[in-house]
Amino acid sequence: MHPIGPTTGKLQVLAHKPGEWKLAINANGVLEWSVSLSGKMTVATGKKVLQRHVAGAASTGYVVKATHAGGTVKVFVCDLEPDFNCQMPQPDGQATGQLPLGTGTAAITWGAEAGSTVQAESGLGAATHGFSGMF
Repeated sequence: MHPIGPTTGKLQVLAHKPGEWKLAINANGVLEWSVSLSGKMTVATGKKVLQRHVAGAASTGYVVKATHAGGTVKVFVCDLEPDFNCQMPQPDGQATGQLPLGTGTAAITWGAEAGSTVQAESGLGAATHGFSGMF
């Protein structure tokens, strides 16, 4: 992932499956991984602020990973090196909720065009913009 737009000030949705999960860059520029557990969203919030890509800079982007296992949700961020190596670190953020995991048949939305609206879910607030960058 290569963020190219602003990374602070608005929620930017990377991927979303309504009622089940959402991966986004929050208004503070960090990853949020929200998963429906027992009918409410359990949110793991990262710590690393994702910066926009700068041509010629040492880092060429990020590799992100979001997981769920047994009621624990985790989000990981790895700086992608110029040789495209990435050693996935310890979780950047994690949270715990109660099973069962929410499931459904909604379609997955991968990012969105700037200015689009992703519906609010379980009090998380509406995303007014999709991801500004490249996957």
